[in-house]
Amino acid sequence: VLVRKIDAVETLGCVSVFCSDKTGTLTKGEMTVQDFVVCPGSAAAISKQGLTVVHREAKGDFPKEAAESCQAVALCGILNNGAELKKDVDGSDLWTGSPTEVAILRASSEVQGGPKQAKVLREKPEHHKIFEIPFNSENKWMLTIHGQHPGGKVFAILKGAPDRVLNFCAVDPVAKTKIEEQMQVLMNDARRVLAIARRDITAPPPKFEGTCPSDCNFPLRDFEFVGLYGIEDPPK
Repeated sequence: VLVRKIDAVETLGCVSVFCSDKTGTLTKGEMTVQDFVVCPGSAAAISKQGLTVVHREAKGDFPKEAAESCQAVALCGILNNGAELKKDVDGSDLWTGSPTEVAILRASSEVQGGPKQAKVLREKPEHHKIFEIPFNSENKWMLTIHGQHPGGKVFAILKGAPDRVLNFCAVDPVAKTKIEEQMQVLMNDARRVLAIARRDITAPPPKFEGTCPSDCNFPLRDFEFVGLYGIEDPPK
């Protein structure tokens, strides 16, 4: 065994229990959205009505009767997403992108009526993506802006680590507590949790610029909380 840093051996010598799972042995090896957490009508109602949790059923689908309540979180998940659906050489569907982005795009497409409908939604003129701040380890979120501009109303979608996203949302303390409690429930079920929010920009700048909150030339505040995604690599 070749060791580059001796302190790594010292650290390993202090380990008493080492647990490991080879991905794909106990699990499917495929990240999957198992839960949508959505607002009961609007974010303003969270304080009084709480949140609605929609779980994927045992057969693998989301309940059809819950599709309407998931429309907003699914649409945002389709538009604010770096994954794509392409055709493989044999004609089968080929999802490309990071595992997390693919999981959100696939689940959101299911709720919206399938991959073809998701493509239609992405290609609508009012959903055209005109600016993006990709995810990075410092921000821990990604942002996209959609619309037709010049000078007309556009809207921004923000997706990422829940604590970071909530910092940009206009939620009262009671609503924030309810959201954080639901996040903890999901995490206790071994879910990776991402939050998503949106806001309208009625007076956009001629050209969008910026990479972080301190240098953006558009408002990065008062977002409306849309929902949460509970993601896991499910067992076989």
